Amino acid sequence: MLDLRPNRIFVLQCAAIALFALAHLAGLLALADAGPVAEKFFHQYLDLNSEGTPAAYYSALGFLATALVAGHLARHERARRAQRFWMVAALLLAFFSVDEAASIHEGFQVIGRLFLPQKGIFYFAWWAPYLAVLTPVVVALAPGLLGLPRRTRNMLILAATLFLTGALGLELLESRVVDAAVTAAAGGGEHARPTHTFALLAMVEECLEMLAVALTLRALLRHAAETAPDARIHVSGLGGRRSTASTPGLERTRATP
Repeated sequence: MLDLRPNRIFVLQCAAIALFALAHLAGLLALADAGPVAEKFFHQYLDLNSEGTPAAYYSALGFLATALVAGHLARHERARRAQRFWMVAALLLAFFSVDEAASIHEGFQVIGRLFLPQKGIFYFAWWAPYLAVLTPVVVALAPGLLGLPRRTRNMLILAATLFLTGALGLELLESRVVDAAVTAAAGGGEHARPTHTFALLAMVEECLEMLAVALTLRALLRHAAETAPDARIHVSGLGGRRSTASTPGLERTRATP
């Protein structure tokens, strides 16, 4: 039996996010008087906006863990619509995990530049075709999301809002910052390198995304404790409620204050 504590897991995830943010800030401050070797170290290990860093793989693992819980819910749901919802959600989260590790979204940059001007909010153009591909999937998930219990639904909506604020909202700001820097560089302006501004925006973006994943995992674990009695899982630390089931068919037991 797997014993999980959603609140404790969430706190640990928040602590990890804070450590990644502090490391990013420390590395950014150290770059002021550092040479190329230190800069390379920063981008390989500490930069939250770089690919292939410990933070990027942590994010990928977070998506993967959440996808596994969603798949677990799909397996143990009795209602067919709920099964479809959790299965599609699990596949989407698994895709995000692979994307985070392999940077699939970067390939959409080429597609975006075919249709959008490379300036302003479209300087990083990957998000437009990426969003166009994912929107039908999100729309298909909407009825299942609205049919969830209120607490689970609200937590997932909050997580999605945080994720979109980071992945889309701050990405647009970063695009404008970089575009302004490139324009200034071309004109000989003195603000040709938006290193700190861009790096701080990227840090907030990645932290919001990781926090959204942590909230999603917490919501799914709590939902599993309350609605999946046939799971080989024990979720505790839910304010007096416990859900235990070690064998298929075993009914859930609860203890309320």
